[in-house]
Amino acid sequence: MRVTVTETIHFGEIEVVTGDSATTATYLDDQPLRVTVRRPGPRTDTRIPIGTRDGAALAVDIDGRPVAISAGRARLTSKSYEIRATFDDSRLVFRPKDMSSSELVSESAGSWNNRLGDITRLNDGSVLVVWRQPFTVARTTIAPPLPSREQALVAVAIGSAIGTGGLSMTTILASAFNAMFD
Repeated sequence: MRVTVTETIHFGEIEVVTGDSATTATYLDDQPLRVTVRRPGPRTDTRIPIGTRDGAALAVDIDGRPVAISAGRARLTSKSYEIRATFDDSRLVFRPKDMSSSELVSESAGSWNNRLGDITRLNDGSVLVVWRQPFTVARTTIAPPLPSREQALVAVAIGSAIGTGGLSMTTILASAFNAMFD
């Protein structure tokens, strides 16, 4: 078992306990809330921290309430690395940004301004979350949406269990091209 702590800035610290077949994320405050990602079956992919990207092979819940999850097969396109989580009225999407980070997008935000921030699973199993900050365009300040407390916890649990980021065809081709001329 590995135990790490993630600071969410807006909601306090989250303790993440990662094992071979389960990851649990719990707020370390006086309002406990827990998300568990479990793999009840066998490990099918050694590259994935929890052992699979198959949403049907994972059980995810928030204090017993189910979270539906689907993940791409992680092949050649960046879209194949997307992960979707749906619970209550929330729909979160992890879109690969680079090899190690994903954009966290709320499809339930109902506007064009739906990117919540970036999430990265580090090599030690911990998760780094950088929420999007307000920005100014033509003297108008635009405040991005903040995730809910549950959205932040689900993002940290899934990011730790399945991982973040992904290879794109562009990255693969650029690496191959560079290798030919080294």
